[in-house]
Amino acid sequence: MVTKVWPTWFGPGRPEASVRKQLKESGLDYFDLVLLHWPTAFKDDDVEGFPVDPETKQVIPLDRSLGDIYADLETVQEKGLARAIGLSNFNHVQIDEVLKTAKIHPTMNQVEIHIFLNQRKLQQYCDEKKIFLTAYCPLSRGGTNTKCTESIIDNPVL
Repeated sequence: MVTKVWPTWFGPGRPEASVRKQLKESGLDYFDLVLLHWPTAFKDDDVEGFPVDPETKQVIPLDRSLGDIYADLETVQEKGLARAIGLSNFNHVQIDEVLKTAKIHPTMNQVEIHIFLNQRKLQQYCDEKKIFLTAYCPLSRGGTNTKCTESIIDNPVL
């Protein structure tokens, strides 16, 4: 079983709290893999997925380094709550930031990959760093992504 830690749970000690909450809800003792969902931290919030400033209407960020957030995720694995840990939606610069201080090498980076968004450079980078790259939306998102307005399923050529 795989799960992710949402960016509102990136505050100090909160990745572990998120994983423990998810384990309790799922009835499991551990996850096979736990990923940091995005390389962007949001203000701590147990309810709102996107805590928004009422005046600016912008998501409220949390000023915390990726290395510190990942260190908290390492604790999750060290305590036996996850067999492996990794990343999701990280580019090579963000992965480098994590690797500078990581004690436990990230196993996986999960990113959007399909025929319209092949991620070849990131694949090559992850291969060099010995990080598995896994795809989500392998049939594309069909108009939900500004980079990809066409669905593979609806493409007449394919």
